[in-house]
Amino acid sequence: MSYADNLTFPAVTICNYNQFRKSAVENRFIESLRILYSPTPPDQGDYVENIINETGYDVVDTVLTGAHQIKDMLVNCSWRISKPCGVDNFTQVITDWGVCYTFNDPGNLSDALVVNHVGNQNGLRLRLNIEQHEYVYRDDIAAGIKIHIHPQGVRPLVKQYGFSVSPGFETSVGVKLNEHTNVKGCKSPKDGTMYSKFYTVPICYYECKMKYVVNRCKCRDYRYPGNDTLCSSREIRTCLYPAEETFEEQHLRHDCDCPSPCKARFYDEKISMAYIPGGHILDEFMTQLNSSKENFRENYLEVNIFFDTLHYEKVKEALAYSFESLLGDIGGSMGLLAGTSLVTVAEFIDFFIATCHKKHCP
Repeated sequence: MSYADNLTFPAVTICNYNQFRKSAVENRFIESLRILYSPTPPDQGDYVENIINETGYDVVDTVLTGAHQIKDMLVNCSWRISKPCGVDNFTQVITDWGVCYTFNDPGNLSDALVVNHVGNQNGLRLRLNIEQHEYVYRDDIAAGIKIHIHPQGVRPLVKQYGFSVSPGFETSVGVKLNEHTNVKGCKSPKDGTMYSKFYTVPICYYECKMKYVVNRCKCRDYRYPGNDTLCSSREIRTCLYPAEETFEEQHLRHDCDCPSPCKARFYDEKISMAYIPGGHILDEFMTQLNSSKENFRENYLEVNIFFDTLHYEKVKEALAYSFESLLGDIGGSMGLLAGTSLVTVAEFIDFFIATCHKKHCP
């Protein structure tokens, strides 16, 4: 266990569970989502088939403009209580979840925020509006925000490693840093990957799966990075999703070349929740937000992210038997053997002299 006077605050990526606002996309696009994700999809017919096969959308533009915008979701933001933050402190990024927004991931790592005290007054505090009235069909039935806490420069895998926060609650997230160092057969994190500035094993597996799916379907999901052709609704339904399932079910990740990183940083999260707002300030709070209790419970949430300790765990791999130890053992053994040989020679000389002396000098 190591103690630091200060620690670099992690990057925080937030994503709305819903990826397309009802008011920002065409009805035909919403219909295609219903065909893909509805628990009771419509009967197949010419109209449905035309939508499934349609490729005329500018998918990237639809994704970026149709997604929830940080300026609409972010109601309040503060850093270390006293310092306000805003939409300019977030960067839009397309992740495995879709369009998300990342706090504290500057291009220059030396510009990342640093904390030297623990507790919820020394971290990031957000109040968010999930805009549930804008929700449409998608591959998840929940409503809320997905959050992933990760090191700077690492592509966020929100779908795999993010945690969920619910509207109507204040969620406190205590963070603890872990650092692992490997020495044998490892890869430097600074080598990066094709789509991430720094290398990690999960990123390597993700890109390996992505390569497998693209090679099989000859197209990619809009959430995949790269320049390959985007899949149509039909290709997503008939090829892309089945290919992703095949990759996982047949454990094809074992065929991926993903060695351990020589140094890895990751974070443990301790999450707790409280109901908001309390009844004693309910009316005043609703007046302040110009909202009803029902609307607040369905759309608003608060989240506090902070270090709960400046102690962090360092796990270092070490060779059980190093080359230097081998040389030392060889040298010791050779020294012992050489010493034994000299003693034996001396004994032979002594025996020879004693024998001659006895023979010639009785």
